[in-house]
Amino acid sequence: MSRIALFCLALALLLAAGCGASQRQTWTLESVRGDCMTDRMCFDNQDEICQAYVDLLSKPYASAHECRLACESFPQREEIFVGNLGCKGFFEDTTDTCVEYCDDHFPH
Repeated sequence: MSRIALFCLALALLLAAGCGASQRQTWTLESVRGDCMTDRMCFDNQDEICQAYVDLLSKPYASAHECRLACESFPQREEIFVGNLGCKGFFEDTTDTCVEYCDDHFPH
C-alpha cells in the first residue's frame, strides 16, 4: 500500500473515531443554576426551585449514587411538586442535570 493510501486510511479512522465521541458538559453549581433558570419558565417561584437544586448539590455526599438519589427524589417533595404538574418536563430536565453533576463531582 502506498504512503498516501495509508495516510488516507489513518485519517479516515481518526475522523470516524472522533465523530462518535461527544463532549458532555462538566457542570458547576453556577451552570446548574443557570440551566435551571433558562430551561422552562414554568413557575412564579422558579428562582426558589432552582436555588433549592443548588442547595441540594452543595451538600457533602459520600458517593455519586447517594447524590443521584437526592436528585431523583427532589421533584417528589410535596411542597415543590404540588400545583406544578404541568412542569413535569422541567423537573425531568433539571433532574438529569442534577444527576450529571453528581457523576462529575462525587466518587463512584
